[in-house]
Amino acid sequence: MNIYEMLKKNNGKIGFWIQRSSWVISCAKVVRIGQMRGYPPYYGNPIVRVDMYKIVTGEVLDKNVRLSCPGTGDYKKINAPDWYKKIKKKGIKSKRENREKIT
Repeated sequence: MNIYEMLKKNNGKIGFWIQRSSWVISCAKVVRIGQMRGYPPYYGNPIVRVDMYKIVTGEVLDKNVRLSCPGTGDYKKINAPDWYKKIKKKGIKSKRENREKIT
């Protein structure tokens, strides 16, 4: 399943977690997808941006990076990592979440 199909299956809501088959130690949270136009399964290939993390530790690898080949089926949706669940449970918000709330 590609990223666009995952978005549709997620009721159009970003913020889901993914992993690519070639990523051994990393995962990503989808933070932005451009406007989807056109027909499935590629919907016009809009730009997808993600925040990249080490899957075990949560160390930030990159923020707001353009995802390569979002139309490929090499991605899978995963559950939020345990370290992220703990952060959310404590109510700690990222800088991005704080900005979005203000604007």
